[in-house]
Amino acid sequence: MTQPNEVVDLAVALFLTPIILSGARAFKPKVRWFLTGFLGCLLVALMATVVEGFVAYAAFNALEHLMYAAAGVIAGAGAVLTWRRGGAWMP
Repeated sequence: MTQPNEVVDLAVALFLTPIILSGARAFKPKVRWFLTGFLGCLLVALMATVVEGFVAYAAFNALEHLMYAAAGVIAGAGAVLTWRRGGAWMP
């Protein structure tokens, strides 16, 4: 069964993602790709969290955890690239 806070988390994420991505124009292109990939993985994970309460619990639970892991890897890679290249902002 899906919990109300999971639905609220998904709704907030769906509302804020376009706002965050529209503000990402100030970032360098490679950092923008990492941000987009990170947010995409988080959205898929949140959607899988809600859907797993209704159908195919095992499959959507695995997808949820896989997407959270992918988001962590993408965030780590983005942090390393930002550290090595001297910041995320355009000159």
